[in-house]
Amino acid sequence: MKRFLIISIVFFFGFVTIQNDNNVDSNELETAITAFSELKEILQKENGQLWNYSLLGPIILVNQETRIIYANEPDTKGEFIKNGNVYIGKLPDNINIANTAIDWNDKRWTMVALPLPENTEERLNLLIHESFHRIQPLIG
Repeated sequence: MKRFLIISIVFFFGFVTIQNDNNVDSNELETAITAFSELKEILQKENGQLWNYSLLGPIILVNQETRIIYANEPDTKGEFIKNGNVYIGKLPDNINIANTAIDWNDKRWTMVALPLPENTEERLNLLIHESFHRIQPLIG
């Protein structure tokens, strides 16, 4: 038990250090968790009926100053750090930040710049709109 406690303490402080080194903002992390959960719930209910294709897919929320990424799934290169159901990384300097869809690291992502709208409907409207652009090439 004592060994488990020591390992847990080391892991916790190491994790806190990782977060601080990456300039992770706890409010942004909470925003990402909420946004991803809301979006997943509504898109699962919609079940791809509007476009005959699901809008569920890879999303990155990006802090425009720090370039910190909050993603809803892992990247293909294994560079993101998992924090609960959110993956955290950093967007390279050579990629412009915008509300759009991008091909990066062998994946097509929905990218949305932070901060997100505080209003739930406005937030979902933005995320759904940008998620459509991710699948747009697939549906013509």
